Amino acid sequence: MRISWRLLEVGPLAPPPRGAHAACCVNDKFIVIHGGIGLYGSRLGDTWLLDLSNGLRSGSWHQIGYTWPLPPPRSAVLALGGKVLVYGGEDSQRRRKDDFWILDTPALLQYESGSKKMSKRMWKKLRIDGQCPNYRSFHGACVDTSGCCVYIFGGMVDGLVHPAEALGLRFDGQLYQVELVLHL
Repeated sequence: MRISWRLLEVGPLAPPPRGAHAACCVNDKFIVIHGGIGLYGSRLGDTWLLDLSNGLRSGSWHQIGYTWPLPPPRSAVLALGGKVLVYGGEDSQRRRKDDFWILDTPALLQYESGSKKMSKRMWKKLRIDGQCPNYRSFHGACVDTSGCCVYIFGGMVDGLVHPAEALGLRFDGQLYQVELVLHL
């Protein structure tokens, strides 16, 4: 196996610098980035689409317009059968979240290609049935090949996110399976 790095040409428009965000590839030609932590610790709630359909050597960023409803600023994003799923994370007051949101990427790609006539919302908050894990941030998540189960591992579940107060931090080592039944 050989690894090589290459800086992509993406033009002057790009997302602002950030960390603690996540990105996922959709349809092998697009990268979606949502949320994260910006400069000076601000939480970001923006969504960006990188179009790599030009042979994967160059691309162009497009900021996705805000359509209501949309998830509050956070991290933890994964691809799910052509859709983007957001779970957990922290808001700008550092409160952890436990909600699920889904981004309809086919509608997003249609919107970005110039058709402003959308019959449905791009973001949708999902209803959760049954018991769910504690609110969490900085966790890992992945989806199985069937697209029916999401696995969520670890993360910060209690306390403050402040290095000087390490006693208030609690990292979780549990693995959760979330079964998805999507009616979009």
